[in-house]
Amino acid sequence: MKKFSTWKKWNERNNFSGKSFPGIYCIAISRTNLCEEKFSWIPEIKYIGMTNSIKGLKGRLDQFDLTIIGKSPSHGGADRFRFEYEDYENLTKQRLNHLIIR
Repeated sequence: MKKFSTWKKWNERNNFSGKSFPGIYCIAISRTNLCEEKFSWIPEIKYIGMTNSIKGLKGRLDQFDLTIIGKSPSHGGADRFRFEYEDYENLTKQRLNHLIIR
């Protein structure tokens, strides 16, 4: 059965149950507060990824974060994402949201 989380701020990406399991994640950039909103296909979605890694969703989101902050190029999608959104502090504090589908 598919379970959809509600939108969360990026800095809350590790605060959800099931983070050690595989799944799909969506990343949205929005000036509007999406927190706790239910999933819908919105234009603000900028990236959709998936993982079946042993470290689960947490591991993949951590790789994404390390790559967009510039510490480790371990996530190809995040590397392309970082090219367009270079200011990590502004991005993560004000606009970056994520959603988990598992």
